[in-house]
Amino acid sequence: MSDIENLLAVHELDVRIIGMRKELKDIPARKESEKARIEAHKKALETSEEDLKGGQASAKERELEIDSFKEKIIKLRQQQFEIKTNIEFRAIEKEVAGLEVKIVGVEDQELEIMETIENLKSGVAESKESLSKEEELLLSDLKAFDQRATELEQESETLGGERTEAASQVAKEWLSAYDRVLERKDDALVPLRESVCGGCHLKLAPSVTHAVLRHTAPVICDFCGRLLYQA
Repeated sequence: MSDIENLLAVHELDVRIIGMRKELKDIPARKESEKARIEAHKKALETSEEDLKGGQASAKERELEIDSFKEKIIKLRQQQFEIKTNIEFRAIEKEVAGLEVKIVGVEDQELEIMETIENLKSGVAESKESLSKEEELLLSDLKAFDQRATELEQESETLGGERTEAASQVAKEWLSAYDRVLERKDDALVPLRESVCGGCHLKLAPSVTHAVLRHTAPVICDFCGRLLYQA
């Protein structure tokens, strides 16, 4: 095999290793993203529960308000037994009527609040059930991420050994040039087709094309700095 063919074998292994390392590096962020999604669900549930508590407190306030109006009516009725003129009697009747109107208004408010409470209860129940399922999925996903990380580490180590073996078949000059480019670019080795670089897609000078065709020494793209080979 030629130096380019041996180097292509190394590059193929490097591409796989780099891809695995990127995936492995990305796993913690993906785990945190899943956890953050669950936390957002929990906060939404907490907000719904707070809204429910607020609705229940509001309903309780309306009940107390109605009870207060009713107590006033009872006291006014008791006063009617003590009054001596029709004018005073009618004044109390008018006041009682006004309180009864207020009671009806507050009762209407209470009914609306109760409807809202029922909707909130339903929403909270659904959110709790959904959260429970999401938490189960999270545990499963986190376990899968950890398992995948272990697999990637093992496979990357295996490929690293294969890479060392493949690199030993490449001439030192070619391997050194390739490794220097690899430090800056993952796609360190790219094809040259019709004088166009496969990395930056710019057309190179004829002298560069001829140098690549000769395969006598490593040739670097003048524009992007990648190592070239003739496709």
